[in-house]
Amino acid sequence: MRRFRRLHGLGNIIMLLPVLRKLSESTGPVVLETRREWAEVLSSLVTGIEFTDEAAEGALNLDALTGGLRPTGHRTDEFAGIVGVGGPFEPAVFNVPEAWREEFHDYKGSVVLAPEAGHDARQWPREKLGVLADRLKGSPLVLTGLEGGDGLPSDHDLRGRLSIRDLIALLSVARALVTMDSGALHLAMSVGLPSIAIFSGIDPAFRIRPDQRVSVLQADMDCCPCNKRESCNELYPCLARIEPELVLGKLGEIEKLQGREIIRV
Repeated sequence: MRRFRRLHGLGNIIMLLPVLRKLSESTGPVVLETRREWAEVLSSLVTGIEFTDEAAEGALNLDALTGGLRPTGHRTDEFAGIVGVGGPFEPAVFNVPEAWREEFHDYKGSVVLAPEAGHDARQWPREKLGVLADRLKGSPLVLTGLEGGDGLPSDHDLRGRLSIRDLIALLSVARALVTMDSGALHLAMSVGLPSIAIFSGIDPAFRIRPDQRVSVLQADMDCCPCNKRESCNELYPCLARIEPELVLGKLGEIEKLQGREIIRV
């Protein structure tokens, strides 16, 4: 039995799953140590991998091995190189239980806005988020995330109220997601929800496969994508380049989106 540890980044966990699944098919049982909530939910959605929140000696620490890694390819392929598994890899797909979905029936067809990126280098400016949320209110607009209280307009502010299971269920009934380079994006891709993602310095091809339904908005600048070789003194002008009107325009044609598109502006 091979054992791995990954506690950081839900999006990274989702990009790791195809590697662990292939490893389990070729060499036998695989265990992933991760956060309790993630382990509980993934145990209900993923077969062929055992999930636990209990640490044990001998686990390969993938947090430590990727902590300072500058991206040079898709994160799934980077994990595969570390673990020693050959591709190709199919992205994770979650079949959401109907019982989970029924709890969010009232939000069917909504636009979900996940305004938190988890890091300043990926965070769209607050004033632009405010303009977008104001324009989307009535769609209806649902806010998700860990923290609220910032006055963003919405029809339903669910920030701080949803478990990971709840968020997956919400995304499975929504019309579209608007977010940054974040864990919410990877959850949306896993349930097949078309999304608009505002990217800063990471090459979107290093996070999104061509057949995943994401419209990526990224600045067309000489320094972008920098892939963590930042030269902007943490000012992130690439994020300021993306305007709410562009997001709204892409959202208006989201149903036509068949795969990944990367739009430089």
